[in-house]
Amino acid sequence: MRSNVAMLILASSLVLVIAQPPLPPPGVSPQCNASLTEMNTKMLQSWGQWAAHTTADCLTKCIPSDRRISPKPGKICQAQCCDNTSPWEADYSSACTHQGGATLFKDIDLVWGSQYACKGILGKVKPCFITTSMIACMPAACTANDIALVGAMETKDFCPTVAQYNLTSCAVNFVVPPSPTPKTKVLASAATTAPVSPTNWKATTSASLSGTVPGIKPGTTNYDLYYDYAAKMLRESYTSGPHAGRQVVYRYDKKVPGEKWSRAYQWTVGKEATCCYIDLCNGGPPCSSGVDSMNRIGVDNKATDIGPSGGGEHWQHDTHIGTFTSDTNDWIVDTSNQNSIIRWTSNATIKGLWAASDSVYSSVSVGNCSASDFDYPRTCDNHEMCNGNA
Repeated sequence: MRSNVAMLILASSLVLVIAQPPLPPPGVSPQCNASLTEMNTKMLQSWGQWAAHTTADCLTKCIPSDRRISPKPGKICQAQCCDNTSPWEADYSSACTHQGGATLFKDIDLVWGSQYACKGILGKVKPCFITTSMIACMPAACTANDIALVGAMETKDFCPTVAQYNLTSCAVNFVVPPSPTPKTKVLASAATTAPVSPTNWKATTSASLSGTVPGIKPGTTNYDLYYDYAAKMLRESYTSGPHAGRQVVYRYDKKVPGEKWSRAYQWTVGKEATCCYIDLCNGGPPCSSGVDSMNRIGVDNKATDIGPSGGGEHWQHDTHIGTFTSDTNDWIVDTSNQNSIIRWTSNATIKGLWAASDSVYSSVSVGNCSASDFDYPRTCDNHEMCNGNA
């Protein structure tokens, strides 16, 4: 997965990658102006993630540039950067719908100079066109005239950047996506009941976290995960990075004597004497409110089957929770391995802030966790509570 830094570099270094939807141009109707202005901010995260995860080089390969040898002058070039099996595109489309918009394609349509002649079917001469299609969103409040004005604004901003390449035509258009392909139509018979994933398994895990919500520490951690939801036990055994060798065991099955909450225990292999504990509660430390409960790693029973993607079946669930503008979860399910989860992404926004997590599970082994995998040094309970650097 590309980092947020890569996303920002991509968005800032390419003229064509203008966040969609863009800010409104002069002349659009008042209702379109208000909606575009709001959506430009609220959909920025979804757009940035889509742009960063689209096929490598797709957004630039058909745009003339002195920095590249492609596209070759006079040769037809087509870059279709939209992919209806992508979870990032599904997230963007979902965000568009929630903001009262409709998903469109933004097409950059160019034609090489008249000195070039290209041949189509049966040798028929036709214009040498070069096109790039990307995802976009327009508010329902915008009329056809409003959308045309947006296209004219982007044409005015973009076309001067490629004027030196002797093009006979340059335009940016917003169009309705083509009808679903036969492959997409098959999804009409997709599963309607969310799959039930295993509750006892272990896997090599790479977990990334990013966002602007206070308290979030962006970065990626790698560990072996041992998971037994039925027994309410979990273990993270860190394999690399600054915490290599660290062990964290979550024992939701045991309560602190005289209290309602459970504990996690943390130590480093070879340094068991430094073991410490963490009270699993929402208001601590010290605990002052609700008890923390173990997360279930599995597809929500209200999720929708999006279709094949990422080496498995893609399921998605989008909800509004409290003050969250949106909370979108995507799961990739390995149907060949007892419906085990091989990827889980979560994206949430709240009061203009956002948080995103992405967990990839590989070498998933189902049903092989035993009680000994969740054991911990018994002296941990007698030691101190873990501090922020533990």
